[in-house]
Amino acid sequence: MEQPNIFSSLPGLRQGHSLSPYLFLLDAKGLSRAINDAKSRRLITWVKVGRSKVLTHLLFIDDVLLFCSGYESEVHIYLDILLLYSKSTRMEINENKSTLYIDGLEVP
Repeated sequence: MEQPNIFSSLPGLRQGHSLSPYLFLLDAKGLSRAINDAKSRRLITWVKVGRSKVLTHLLFIDDVLLFCSGYESEVHIYLDILLLYSKSTRMEINENKSTLYIDGLEVP
């Protein structure tokens, strides 16, 4: 005798789900590693903060801030990293909630 489906499920979590930030943090380790790898291979530069601190990126609950020189080649490296991250995690970048700032200019 076939068991009836008690409840159905779909892959993934909806935005706003209480587990979403935790899953992002687990996945963000891979993103951070890819950015650090690009930095160590001198594909991207960093922003100097203070005398000895440098930044390439900051990760928050479900937000990412990326820092770079603004050179077109460096921007393309970051875009490649983000596309790979998006494909491997199935997380989509919401372009409506994304902003690019270059030298004080806002690029929608």
